[in-house]
Amino acid sequence: MNVLDTSVLIEVSKGTLIGRSVLERMRGRKDVVTTIVSHYEFLVGAKNKREEEFIESYPVLPMDIPASKESSRLFHQCKTEGITLNASDLWIAGICKAKRATLHTLDSDFKKIPGLEVQQY
Repeated sequence: MNVLDTSVLIEVSKGTLIGRSVLERMRGRKDVVTTIVSHYEFLVGAKNKREEEFIESYPVLPMDIPASKESSRLFHQCKTEGITLNASDLWIAGICKAKRATLHTLDSDFKKIPGLEVQQY
C-alpha cells in the first residue's frame, strides 16, 4: 500500500514537477491512499471546491486501535532515542506502520522514524 502524505498531496494537487513525478510513479496502482490526518491537514489548507474535491478522490486510512497503539509505541521509542517529532507525524507514521504501508512524502523528518518505510521526494 502506498500512502501519500500531506506534502505530496499538495504537490500533486498543484501539478508541480514533483507532483507529476509522484502521479507517474503511482500510475495504474490501486493501492494509493492517504491517512485521515493528511486528509484533515489538506482540507485545512484547501482554498476552493476543486481542492476539496481533489482530496475526496483518495481513499482514507483511519486512526484505528492498531494505528493508535503503533503511534504511541513510536512516540515512546522516539522519545527514548531523542527524536523529536510532532504528534501528527507520529499519527501518520503509526497508521502507515500498522498497515505495513510505504509513506510518500517530502518531509525528511519521517526518515528518523525507526522501521517506517519511506519514499522521500
